[in-house]
Amino acid sequence: MASSADTGTYLLVVAVGTVMAVVVGLVLQRSGLGFLREVFDDRDAAQSVSRLLTVAYYLVAVGFIALMSTWDPFEVAGTVQYVVTKIGSMLVFLGILHVATLAILARIRNNNRVQQMAANLRGGGGRRQPRDPGKTQALESGGS
Repeated sequence: MASSADTGTYLLVVAVGTVMAVVVGLVLQRSGLGFLREVFDDRDAAQSVSRLLTVAYYLVAVGFIALMSTWDPFEVAGTVQYVVTKIGSMLVFLGILHVATLAILARIRNNNRVQQMAANLRGGGGRRQPRDPGKTQALESGGS
């Protein structure tokens, strides 16, 4: 495989893979924010989790792309086939990474929904109301 995997080919694979990862990452970040706002009642928490997930996604994706650009699990005939095989494997990996992220977020959302339903059944209404220190103090001192 040394004949078709020169430095230019490696750089092409890394460049195309990085562009794919960035495009997918941007789509995931924009589309995922609405989903995260549903999971987390707090808008700031949703944005923070979105940023953290985006950073994790980029680290894993770019790391895999760097590894994949130099790893040759099987023999491929020419440069074009080599690049297509590498890009295809990167796309499969990015798809698996996306599905795994969605599964984790769906689990978090389902756990939040179960907790909210349990709170509703107990009569808690599902959401905590922010405490008003002045009102709490007045109630404790016997005033209204």
